[in-house]
Amino acid sequence: MKKIIFLSGFLFVQSFFAQLYTPNSNITGATINASTGNVGVGTNSPAAKLDVIGNGRFWDIVSGGSNSWIFHTPDDHRKTLHITPINSINGDWDWAKSFVINGENGDASLNGKLEAREIKVTLTPTADFVFEESYALPKLEDVEKHIREKKHLPEISSAKEMEKEGVNVGEFQIKLLQKVEELTLYIIGQNKQLKKQAEEIEELKKKYKNK
Repeated sequence: MKKIIFLSGFLFVQSFFAQLYTPNSNITGATINASTGNVGVGTNSPAAKLDVIGNGRFWDIVSGGSNSWIFHTPDDHRKTLHITPINSINGDWDWAKSFVINGENGDASLNGKLEAREIKVTLTPTADFVFEESYALPKLEDVEKHIREKKHLPEISSAKEMEKEGVNVGEFQIKLLQKVEELTLYIIGQNKQLKKQAEEIEELKKKYKNK
């Protein structure tokens, strides 16, 4: 009798671990592959340790190993995702080093350096308005006065403002381009003036020779 009970229990356990849910026709459920240990949800043929066909819901996702990270969404009405490494010293999450994505506005913040092969900033308008006929090019005398008094270029934030408020990369690039285009116009103007002066000098030389 004991052998029969043991055999029945063994077969039940084997059947349970082989497949948690036995699908009927096209219905799929939770499946464990006894030979591979793969677990499937929504699939009868799991190809990975956890193979989910459909949506999954988690409070947090934590990667294993010594280099552990957590994908954390605070349950405090903030619509943010925090991707945070583990602190190797105390074993707690190092929230100060989080990469945070804001679900409200799409902003992302990173407390550290960012390295990339390419960064594309899309911002309008550009600085081509400098080349419009209606653009009032600042007088060099006014620019010189501003630099002497403020110690920075007109329309460019001071070093103290940048240290306090940071720098908007897109806007700053456009402002720098504006200054480059203004400088180009100054050079063009000076080139015309130099040519005119050279022509006047040649005329004076001709008149002097003819005397």
